[in-house]
Amino acid sequence: MFPLDVVQIETRDEDDFQFSLVRDAKKLIICSPSPEIDILPSLTTLPNKEVILGYTGSEITAEEYFGFVLEWLIADKPIGTSFSFGIEKEEPAKELLQIIESRVENVKIAERCVSICINNDSKLEVLYIPIKDSRNSKQEGLMYNRKWFLKIRIVQH
Repeated sequence: MFPLDVVQIETRDEDDFQFSLVRDAKKLIICSPSPEIDILPSLTTLPNKEVILGYTGSEITAEEYFGFVLEWLIADKPIGTSFSFGIEKEEPAKELLQIIESRVENVKIAERCVSICINNDSKLEVLYIPIKDSRNSKQEGLMYNRKWFLKIRIVQH
C-alpha cells in the first residue's frame, strides 16, 4: 500500500513537504502552493522520483531555477528523477538555458534543451516544451493556463 504511486497536495507552508506520505510517493503533484512559500528550497530536498508543480503563486526567475539546477548537480539524484514546472512565458526558460550554457562546463545544446554530464552513467537535462505538445493531457489541467513545461530530469547517457 505504501509508498503511494501518486500524491496530489495543496500546500500552505513548507512543513507540508515533511510528511512521509508526501516524501515517499513516487509521483508528487503540487497544486496551488501559497505565494508566501519559497518553493524551490522545499523542492530541492524532495526524494520523489517525479514532481509536477503546475503553478507557483509567483513567478520563479531564471537565476532561481539555475540555483535549483546547481543543487541537482551535487545532489546525486537517481536516473529517472524528473521535476516539471508549469511556466507562463518562454523567456525565463530561454534565459535559464543561456545561463547554464555560459556558466557550466561540458554542456551540450539542442533546441530548447541543454544537457550536462554528471558522470559516466547519467546526465542532467533541462528542457522546455509547449504544453500543447505534451504527451500527457491529464497534466495540462494542472497547469493553470500555463503555456510551457520546464523539465529538469536525470537521464542515462
